[in-house]
Amino acid sequence: MANIYITQELFENIILSMLEDMGCKTEIIEVPDNSESTRLLVKKGEKNVGGKTVMAIELDSLYEGFMKYHPLLQEIVNFIHNTFEENKIVAPEYKHWTESWDEVKDRLYFSIHNRNDPSIQGAVWKEVDDLVLVARVYVESSSSGILSLIVKKDLLEKWNVSEEEVIQTAKKNAPKLFPVKINSADGFMKEAARNFGGNPKEISELSADCPPMIIVTTEKGAHGAAALFYDHVLETLSEMIGDTFFIIPSSINEFFILPKEYISFADDISRIIEETNHDLNAISAKEVLSNHGYIFRDGKFSSCV
Repeated sequence: MANIYITQELFENIILSMLEDMGCKTEIIEVPDNSESTRLLVKKGEKNVGGKTVMAIELDSLYEGFMKYHPLLQEIVNFIHNTFEENKIVAPEYKHWTESWDEVKDRLYFSIHNRNDPSIQGAVWKEVDDLVLVARVYVESSSSGILSLIVKKDLLEKWNVSEEEVIQTAKKNAPKLFPVKINSADGFMKEAARNFGGNPKEISELSADCPPMIIVTTEKGAHGAAALFYDHVLETLSEMIGDTFFIIPSSINEFFILPKEYISFADDISRIIEETNHDLNAISAKEVLSNHGYIFRDGKFSSCV
């Protein structure tokens, strides 16, 4: 697969556009720094107070970190938005978070992706059928989301560890950093109703005809689909719903679990999954896992194709 290259100008334009979509209007200014200048991202109308920039993020290091470690653009935008909301003057120190094994080993976790996702090229991962569990370094989280860095293979020599050690450490840490959340669809909808001011009773009535679906994610939601592969989660689902069940890859953030009788509708459900994945109003392209469902049977996870 060819390297995906994004120029700094395109990177900056995307960041500004995504921030504006979130209601955060920003602009880029250049500040003299010896013989060169530093490009800073600032909020519009707040770049100068008493002759000083009060909230700024240094763009060159942000871009350098993006090209080297490939965090998701949405993660970067969430980080910037949260930085401005909390009136911090800070830039993510990517080098700090990947400097040594001792610094990162307790912050490793994993996300799950389609193996053809260009953003994970060169990453440390473990294959799960046609999906991959990708090792990440957790940096920080906020109400806006999670900031993390993909672990690239070129870091292994610096850390003096193997890919397998990174994966196993991430697998061990992930449930501690981001505990699994298993909920019924009805329970999920009630929670959403409470969060957004709806009526839980009305939501339950609307969902009465829905299949007995279970949602697997994490307490924070972001990258929550990977929780399906935490130790004992698939076995726990077997106890809840039966030894064989159907799995819908909703997004990188959650899986939907259905009883085994829905396997007979696998082709129809996969068609719906594919149609949904192509609807940009329904799901972002970078969050798509696959265009088909999966089966858990005889203790094994496999594609339903």
